[in-house]
Amino acid sequence: MKNFYYSSDKANNSDLHVIHTMDCDQLPPLTERTLLGLFTNGTEALNAAKQQFHTENFVDCPSCCPWDQKRTFREIN
Repeated sequence: MKNFYYSSDKANNSDLHVIHTMDCDQLPPLTERTLLGLFTNGTEALNAAKQQFHTENFVDCPSCCPWDQKRTFREIN
C-alpha cells in the first residue's frame, strides 16, 4: 500500500533530514517539511529524496519506517 512521504526541512542532531509517512506521530509541522511524494515504502522515499536533493543526508524515521531501516541494515551487511 502506498503512502505519502515527507522530509523534515530541519536536520536532526546528526545533520540528517528524517523521512516520515503522512500519518507519523513524529511528522514535523506543515511549515517544516517537504512532500516527497507517494511511495510504497520508506526505502523508495529515501532514495527519491537523495536523488532530488543530491545529498545523502537522509534517514528513515524509526517510528514510522522501522522495517525499512532493518532491511537497509541487512542489505549493507
